[in-house]
Amino acid sequence: MMEQATTDAVTAARELAPELSARAGEAEQLRTLPRDLVERAREAGLFRLATPRSLGGQELPPATIVETIEELSRADGSAGWTITIGNGSAFLAWLDPAVAADLVAGTPDPVGGGVFAPMGRLTADGAGKFALAGRWGFCSGSPHTDLFFNGAFAGGDPRDWRLAAVPAAAVRVVENWDVTGLCGTGSHDVEIDTVVPGEHTISPFTNPARHDGPLWRFPFFTLIGTMFAGVPLGIARRAL
Repeated sequence: MMEQATTDAVTAARELAPELSARAGEAEQLRTLPRDLVERAREAGLFRLATPRSLGGQELPPATIVETIEELSRADGSAGWTITIGNGSAFLAWLDPAVAADLVAGTPDPVGGGVFAPMGRLTADGAGKFALAGRWGFCSGSPHTDLFFNGAFAGGDPRDWRLAAVPAAAVRVVENWDVTGLCGTGSHDVEIDTVVPGEHTISPFTNPARHDGPLWRFPFFTLIGTMFAGVPLGIARRAL
């Protein structure tokens, strides 16, 4: 079963690659990946490479994730980066499994995203919830992200750095991405002013994942590095 999923992920990336390459100019004009290509990538499972299997993800071996992202980035650097960021649904592994399952119930194959930088503030209300407010820059893939994981200090305490899981309906995209490099990544600013249940906040920088499995035994930034490694490799191969 795992071998089949592994083969399918790399094959799906190779099958989508020619169109990603052919439409790179369109993505640059739109300043984001075209919506139909986002949906094709979703249908091919390319946004759930590292999502727990218990939540409908593929939870692939690290080397396969790198190879898959490398194929996409070789086709178009912006597309490869955008799809990599869209695999932020992997961070659901740090939530309580029942809470994570409830979060994705309405969107079974969510495109993840967000910004780690603690540009927001979480203020406890004393009843197990937090008011989250802030503005985050460089939020890649923001026009099509379903579930944002954005960084904030709880109570303004830099020792309590968390990511808050926030559905797209509570996020305002500020369309200000106008650059020369990776123009097609849709890396706009986003603003959030909402209430977040405490169980929707995670501290992956210091705490282990709540799901079990080989992929979740990596430290958080080691997992992130694994997911990102394929981007420069693919762009370099395209340059060669």
